[in-house]
Amino acid sequence: MCVLRFNYKSGTVDLLDHQLHPDLNNSKICKFATVIGSALSDYLEANGVCRGSEIILFEHRQIKFPWQSSSPNLPESGLITMMHMMMYDGNPFDHEDLRRKINRRYFVVQLTAALILADINTIRDEVVGKVNQFLVEKDDIWTRVHAKRKIKKILEKK
Repeated sequence: MCVLRFNYKSGTVDLLDHQLHPDLNNSKICKFATVIGSALSDYLEANGVCRGSEIILFEHRQIKFPWQSSSPNLPESGLITMMHMMMYDGNPFDHEDLRRKINRRYFVVQLTAALILADINTIRDEVVGKVNQFLVEKDDIWTRVHAKRKIKKILEKK
């Protein structure tokens, strides 16, 4: 996961990613940013934004953070990027809280809830309805899961 910031002030597309890209201009993420920038430019122009066409001229640059790595397989790297963006106050995000798995799980739940409950989420009511339905049925589900576990243990002993 990465965040693309179309920065009119600096005339750049800022890439905020967990992974360092040594050859940024030839990276997949840069190609992705170009496609998104072109689509955004078309959208802005179609909606009367006079500076919309400037986006396709923006240079790409990668913003560097102390928690980045050259490894493409970091666990929950998107979470680190999202938390950095949420907590950004002009200083680098102290990601030490994310070293413990229990903390990462907590932040995933927190972010998921924020996204589901956001006013711009067009399916929010549908998702909340399903969660409410689950809360009503969870005891029945737990009973069935617990019974299956007991049966499995009994069969394993034989």
